[in-house]
Amino acid sequence: IGLDGVVGEGQGLADTLVKTAADAMVYTPLWCAWFLAAMCALESPTLSSVAGRIRSVPSIWRSDWAELLRGNVSFFLPLTGIFYGFVPRDERVLAFGLAGFIYTIILSLWNESRAGKIPGPNSDGVGGE
Repeated sequence: IGLDGVVGEGQGLADTLVKTAADAMVYTPLWCAWFLAAMCALESPTLSSVAGRIRSVPSIWRSDWAELLRGNVSFFLPLTGIFYGFVPRDERVLAFGLAGFIYTIILSLWNESRAGKIPGPNSDGVGGE
């Protein structure tokens, strides 16, 4: 059930505000937690190190979740309101997908700048410091 099924398919001010608030207060915090956990696992230099990295997810959530949430809300809150208020229902997936693509590029740049990220491989292709 999507927000249109719960709130209604209207694009009026009240519907737009409720959908935008629900998105920001329910979906976004969960998405941020999922993103950090997924990046943690995907950054593991070897398959055998994934379990160790997964055990570090709670500390990553404590250190990075609030910053990611602030950035996500700052980027998506205005867009979500615009999308729910003005973009026809049948075109919202495209609008959110395009915004998500752009935001993923921004997140990748943010993740590269984090101090605690896993180092990349050395020139010999072996993981390094």
